[in-house]
Amino acid sequence: MSIPEKSMLDDGFYQFEKLLDQKKIKKLYTKMIESRHFDESLFLSEEEYERQSSHKNANPTSEFNFLGQFANELDVVEKNESITNTLNNLLGYDYEIVIKKRCAVFQNRGCLTGLNLE
Repeated sequence: MSIPEKSMLDDGFYQFEKLLDQKKIKKLYTKMIESRHFDESLFLSEEEYERQSSHKNANPTSEFNFLGQFANELDVVEKNESITNTLNNLLGYDYEIVIKKRCAVFQNRGCLTGLNLE
């Protein structure tokens, strides 16, 4: 068992070091940020939420997903050999990505993964 798989099984995560092409990641990040407003308009007010007749189908699905418009750019992550090898070893070679979600953890406006966004 390699270090990434052991760490994921023991600790629930593994932090890959300098794994992704930073230029491609920054380009993807910029494209995402420019594609919509990431401010208070992203959320409904309580009143707007209550007025909705149904709260179903509001979460991302394979067909309804913000990340769908970045399918080609996401290859930098989804087809990365280190990532796919680790996932194949943990999940088996027949795993599939069902729903994609964007998640980031920031500290002082820089990403903890090492991508400097300033």
